[in-house]
Amino acid sequence: LDSVLMQKTNFDFEILVGEDQSADSTRDIVLKYQTQNPLIKLFLHNHPSNYVRINGRNNFFNNLTHAKGEYIALLDGDDYWTDPLKLQKQVDFLDGHPDCSTVYHLADRLEHGQITLGECDSSEVIDFYTVDDLLERSNFIPTCTAMFRRAIIEEIPDWITITPYGDLPLHVLNSLRGKIARINKSMATRRIHEGGLFSGRSRIHQVMNNFICFEIMSHHLHFYENPYYQKYILFDKNELDELIQDNKILIDAISLIKEDSDRYKNYPSIKSMQFNLLTLGLKRSVYFDVATISPPVSN
Repeated sequence: LDSVLMQKTNFDFEILVGEDQSADSTRDIVLKYQTQNPLIKLFLHNHPSNYVRINGRNNFFNNLTHAKGEYIALLDGDDYWTDPLKLQKQVDFLDGHPDCSTVYHLADRLEHGQITLGECDSSEVIDFYTVDDLLERSNFIPTCTAMFRRAIIEEIPDWITITPYGDLPLHVLNSLRGKIARINKSMATRRIHEGGLFSGRSRIHQVMNNFICFEIMSHHLHFYENPYYQKYILFDKNELDELIQDNKILIDAISLIKEDSDRYKNYPSIKSMQFNLLTLGLKRSVYFDVATISPPVSN
């Protein structure tokens, strides 16, 4: 929050904070900041003890739908901005480039107490990307660096809330409205740690969620014939096949797909993956509960 409040701009902005009933002292901290800073709009998500906490994805989209500005900049609670002119630079860029839907920049990495500097170009050269780049490389946009036009929020489809990740589908939808630009200067720092929503997951969890996310997007946005999608999904499947050679990882994979089996029942490719993992588990005689997984239905 300090890194947001230090921003120097020639425009007004609001700060939307979603607090998902964290187990630490986050709520006390954000309440204190709100009393001192009228810019902050705080969304406190309260649930009874027997109710599942709001997840990060739903928290994310709740903030987005309440945003009122022309542009939206993202910042995860673990990360922070380092340049007081970050917002001004990105707003100036989008104002001057109506053909771009999104602009992001480089970021440093903070891991195990050590900072790895992002590549820095003093001339701030701009690179441009399209939806094909996202399909080929997956999400290369650090969340704490992204700014995009709010107009996309009015058109967010219901299926995006089913995906394991909220940011990648959002960037893909934005890329269908205009180019993605990168400012080649670091203006933020990303914290990498075991509690991170992505970095804190096991590799099998990351690979499977990537597959699921791509399959849901491709189902609705008709990417199946896109060669960049085909290249990425083949790479993802090959890594999955390599990982599940280990029976312990196979058991983890089956446990993961059981958790959200019903959620993905309308996606044949995901159901096929679920069924194939289950079948492989049976062949290897690994132990798990099979009751909640059914074979995919042929069209």
